[in-house]
Amino acid sequence: MIKQQPTFMHNRPLFWQHFGLFLLALLFLLPFGMLFWQATDFSTSIAHWQHLSETWLMEAIVNSLLLTLLSATGAVLLGTSLAWLVVSYRFPGSKVLAWLLILPLALPPYVVAMLLTWWADSSGTLHLWLRDMGWVEHWIEIRNLPVLAGLFSCLFMPYVFLLARASFQRQGLQAFEAARVLGLSPYQAFMRAAMPTARPAIVAGATLVMMETLADYGASSLFAVPTLTQAIYRSWFNLGDWALAAQLSVALMSSVLLLLWLFSPHKSHQQIQRISSNYAKKPKQRRDAWLMSSIGWLVFLLAFALPVSLLLWQSFAADVPTWTANRLGTWFGNSLLLAGISASFAMTIALLLSWQSYRYPEAFTPRFATQLLSLGYGVPGTALAVAILLTWQQFALAAGVAALLFAY
Repeated sequence: MIKQQPTFMHNRPLFWQHFGLFLLALLFLLPFGMLFWQATDFSTSIAHWQHLSETWLMEAIVNSLLLTLLSATGAVLLGTSLAWLVVSYRFPGSKVLAWLLILPLALPPYVVAMLLTWWADSSGTLHLWLRDMGWVEHWIEIRNLPVLAGLFSCLFMPYVFLLARASFQRQGLQAFEAARVLGLSPYQAFMRAAMPTARPAIVAGATLVMMETLADYGASSLFAVPTLTQAIYRSWFNLGDWALAAQLSVALMSSVLLLLWLFSPHKSHQQIQRISSNYAKKPKQRRDAWLMSSIGWLVFLLAFALPVSLLLWQSFAADVPTWTANRLGTWFGNSLLLAGISASFAMTIALLLSWQSYRYPEAFTPRFATQLLSLGYGVPGTALAVAILLTWQQFALAAGVAALLFAY
């Protein structure tokens, strides 16, 4: 006899569990409901819209689009090629690089942008050294969109690298080697045999890169590149127009949701990848070993080792008396406390959702709550901040630790 799953009418604990999940999903939707409600108010924002459209709004939109496309293109080229190298070939340091190339994700973009401008700007340390030695008189301007896109490509490359590496490892090299036996060049064999299976993973990584690029504020501000996130901050702080900030936040969120909808992998692609992975092996070849090793180490040097070295150098060269133990202890303590509490809440909610989805795969509430809460990572931080502060303001709450924990 087949045992039927308990229903809501016969299992009250199950009903209250699913009702709690539904309330959790509604609590997640509340700030965004307030954001959309505020965005419908055009009573004071029409004049500001006209001002922005006549000044730099169109430039911010074009810059955001170009920055997103260039960053994603660079990250895909770097991440896919490096993933293929570490999976397909054995060269000096290949196993170490397979893990070291993930480390650029640990660096905040605005910190690296600050270090880059301090070191390589026209008034930076490098230019001053070269000018004092008489080698260089005039210096290039690095605060521009292409350099910023290159910075994002190096820092966000691990998104593509991780997903592409996992896909290449699952599919193995059988199809690639068969294509080589049939007379295709290495590039043709890679594009026709390896790329089709790995394309959904690469597209997913590129989508993450584009979402991170759209959500950035600090690095683009340091490079003086107007973007949509800067438009939100200027509307919020300079103009004091909450409605305009909400409207721009909705536009930014809509762009992210459009990216998620356009580039979400198709289910048939995922099924093909699972089927082919059952028979995949991970053979590796040695070819141009030192050249491949140099490429991998150069990317690691530029994306992680050099920024960390400059950061340590700048830290040790700073005025030590201004860095008191109390200030450092307060900063580290607050950061660790917020991180620990946020991680605990996130793990608890994730475990609850996963367990309910596993036990009741056909139930609507766990699936609805899981799909809804999984969109939280794709929401730009600027738009999320406006939504939460609007909600806190509506309920006359003081924005503090509770608001930060809710956002995280």
